[in-house]
Amino acid sequence: MEIIIIFEFPGLLIYLWMNLISSIAIKHDDTLNSFQKKTQTILIWLVPYLGSSIVLHMVFDHSPEAIPQKLIPWPFKKLIYGKNIKENKHRHDAGSSSISSGHGGHGSVGDAGGVGE
Repeated sequence: MEIIIIFEFPGLLIYLWMNLISSIAIKHDDTLNSFQKKTQTILIWLVPYLGSSIVLHMVFDHSPEAIPQKLIPWPFKKLIYGKNIKENKHRHDAGSSSISSGHGGHGSVGDAGGVGE
């Protein structure tokens, strides 16, 4: 019983936090009429987690300034923004010679400026 409470409390906090952020974003979105605001608010509160993520993603598409971006928890940023927020500087392009050479793995010699050629 105690383990359920341990996992239930953070889940409830995330649910309330995301719904609050979504409600604030809808309130500040001037492009929506009152019917759209009401139906999206209902969607937020009736469909846990997914409802708020969908609404925030839709609001971000046409009115990103309405979303308080600093308040969105990291697990939901990719769902809302539809892209990685932090760019991975260590990732190679798909057409890179080290990937296509078949050597792969970490620290491939093909990327070291011609050392292993």
